[in-house]
Amino acid sequence: YAMRIDLDWIGNKIPRNDARWMGEMLGRLSHKQLIDAFLAGHFPTDQIDAYVEIVESRIRELKEL
Repeated sequence: YAMRIDLDWIGNKIPRNDARWMGEMLGRLSHKQLIDAFLAGHFPTDQIDAYVEIVESRIRELKEL
């Protein structure tokens, strides 16, 4: 949390249409591709499913804007 406290500004000036477009682009990634991305990033294998679930949830939120 302490490391992210200064990141509140991120996204404040991004137009909704642009954020929705990004969600549509990211939504093209398959579940397997997201898993592979975290594997390539050397994330702990026992935590990858949780990370992918969060990313997929955030992609859904972007698509609903």
